[in-house]
Amino acid sequence: MVRLLACVLLLAACASKATPPEHSVHTGPTLTFLRSITNVLKIETAVCVYGTVSPDTIAIEFLRPAHVDSADATKVYYKPCNPADTARHGMIRYLGMFHNHPPVISECGQSAIDRWSFAGDTAAVLDMIGCKDSVVIVQKRRR
Repeated sequence: MVRLLACVLLLAACASKATPPEHSVHTGPTLTFLRSITNVLKIETAVCVYGTVSPDTIAIEFLRPAHVDSADATKVYYKPCNPADTARHGMIRYLGMFHNHPPVISECGQSAIDRWSFAGDTAAVLDMIGCKDSVVIVQKRRR
């Protein structure tokens, strides 16, 4: 709110600091698969997401199960995905994580813990959260 007010007052200064547009995210059949497991799973789970990044597009190529230490209906603890896992796949890189919010969690989107985890994952460019019949995709701001 304060930034918005400052932008109204100092329009020229804010225009020079505009945030670049987000990437277009191409999910292919991945999104359908993630929606389907979100509706079935009764506990939280975590999946590593891999793909490519170009100047204007993120393309999801494949998923790998994360190493889950423990999980229940409201939280999942997992080891960070290894960006080096993609070395043999050429330009494919680690993109971020998918996790689900089972039906017992009413929040659809990033929780405070999700935001903290995403911010700390310096290699991630996106975070995907499955809930109900949708998958929310959050991107890190480009610099």
